[in-house]
Amino acid sequence: MFTVEQCEEREWIIPTRTGGYSSSTPCGINARTYHGYLIVPLNPPHLRYLVLSKFEDFIILNNEEYPLTTNHYLPDTYYPQGYKYLEKFEKGRKSVTWVYNFGYSEVKKTLLVHKGYD
Repeated sequence: MFTVEQCEEREWIIPTRTGGYSSSTPCGINARTYHGYLIVPLNPPHLRYLVLSKFEDFIILNNEEYPLTTNHYLPDTYYPQGYKYLEKFEKGRKSVTWVYNFGYSEVKKTLLVHKGYD
């Protein structure tokens, strides 16, 4: 499991090779202006635009709702608290994968970045 501090200390980025990219923290806390799932350049390599910040993912298991993401609101409020269920985070060359553990169930979520496309 991850602490919220561990999540905020780490970042990941995957470029699209067209000037765009995806980036965030393992828990999905978009701590920087240009953290997001889809950042594209209108005039490469400048004028980048945040097109898709993130998804607020929740899963329902046995009539219970569990968050898969986390947001940080100042001063020290974290909602939802998906980081509490994050067991493993892996970054590959063109994808990131989150593994969540809910005690009796495990859920895997993968974001695949297609190289050469924004």
